[in-house]
Amino acid sequence: MGESKIIELDFKPFLLKNKIIYYSDSIFDVAGYTSVSFKAVKNKVPAPHFDCREEINYIIDLTQSLDEIWDNMNRNSHRNIKKAKESGVNIKFNQNYKEFYDMYLDHKEAKGHLKWYNMHILDEIKKYGTLVVAEYDDEIISGAVFLEDENNIIYWITASYRYSQNEDVKKLSGNATHLVQWEVIKYAKSKGLKEYNLGPCSYEGNVNKTLLRFKEGLGGKPCKHYTYKKDYNKLYKIIREIYHVIRSPSKIFNNKNLN
Repeated sequence: MGESKIIELDFKPFLLKNKIIYYSDSIFDVAGYTSVSFKAVKNKVPAPHFDCREEINYIIDLTQSLDEIWDNMNRNSHRNIKKAKESGVNIKFNQNYKEFYDMYLDHKEAKGHLKWYNMHILDEIKKYGTLVVAEYDDEIISGAVFLEDENNIIYWITASYRYSQNEDVKKLSGNATHLVQWEVIKYAKSKGLKEYNLGPCSYEGNVNKTLLRFKEGLGGKPCKHYTYKKDYNKLYKIIREIYHVIRSPSKIFNNKNLN
């Protein structure tokens, strides 16, 4: 598997067994799983029978000073962070799991995803993630979950009430989301981590411009990575592709076999 540190996650949605691996420098089969995905692979490698997708991830170099990282953010990020602080938003680490989970399901539903498809995620958040939530007036309004090893931190899961019908909550949750990012950068710096991976901003070549502005505004720099995926169960692959068609016909995983 190479000498690089990797982050491994096991999931069991609907009694299936899936594995996700980050930062591996080689691609390999795993026994006893329905599906395996390798994410944030830094170099393209031979991987027969695996699907491959090239992605641009947005990276913040944490070896910079906090002042340098702050200066690399744009004015909008600065303004939102300051407004969240001035509004009395509080940041909490590894608390309010149930409240975050409820917000996550509401967030998914507001985006047109199926709630039942995401029902398993609370156990995985507790097992693998660092949860950071933004609280206002005793209510959770934004939050995110991060994966980390001794060198890297990854922006994994996010949720907020930015789709709320309440305009004040909607606006404040956006500010709070920026504050969550600033606080997790400070947290990562305090632990001596070297790189913050904000993840990609596109899927199948379709760029999410709002997400791109957000990550670039935080100072994220584009860096080419690769995702490799293999389904060992044909029925599971069909079900997964049907789900993606229901959710969004343009988001079916693009199969590109590397032989």
